[in-house]
Amino acid sequence: MLGYSISNIVNLNGIQQVSLGGKISGAGKYFMNDFKKSLKNNLMEPRIQKCEVFISK
Repeated sequence: MLGYSISNIVNLNGIQQVSLGGKISGAGKYFMNDFKKSLKNNLMEPRIQKCEVFISK
């Protein structure tokens, strides 16, 4: 669900970097692969190559 929601924001605004922070950053190792997969599946073609995802510390 998070990947789908973020992909909509990226698609609409042309965002090139997504930073996950706060309490969710501590759980990143548990969901990051699924998040990136969902994001990639829902991004429009020109955005797939340009969007970078990372967890802030």
